[in-house]
Amino acid sequence: MERVKAILHIFKEPFDLKGYEFHLTASAGISMYPKDGNSVESLMISADTAMYNAKNRGLNLYAFYSPEMNATTREKIVLESSLRKAIDNGELRLFYQPQVDIASGEIKGVEALLRWRASRQGAHPAQRIHPDCGRDGPDQSNRPVGPAVRLPPE
Repeated sequence: MERVKAILHIFKEPFDLKGYEFHLTASAGISMYPKDGNSVESLMISADTAMYNAKNRGLNLYAFYSPEMNATTREKIVLESSLRKAIDNGELRLFYQPQVDIASGEIKGVEALLRWRASRQGAHPAQRIHPDCGRDGPDQSNRPVGPAVRLPPE
């Protein structure tokens, strides 16, 4: 374990390359023989799954493989693929909900609500899709949701 921590610690400081400073991050997934696999290939798959689990929790972390990670990872891959198709198929809808001051009854603003109505599965619960919609970052390749939502003409 100390070796993993030492490797991750290397990435805490920026690297200098010809006067340019680079900030790199690393994530580690750990699998154990024979508990997590009986072959090099199965151990690598388990370690890879654990690594993605560590990445999803933050930067410069490590995770030990557990069988529960398989279901979560598989579900996330299916959801991301379905969401990309939903964007292409125009299945996302934007609704506005007024924010009202209870004391005065005055509208103080509006909240934009994104809803996904898939043609085959029906409506998706908001808590299922929202965690993935807002996680674009420098290491993510997700397309932004904004262009997928068309506002009605005024």
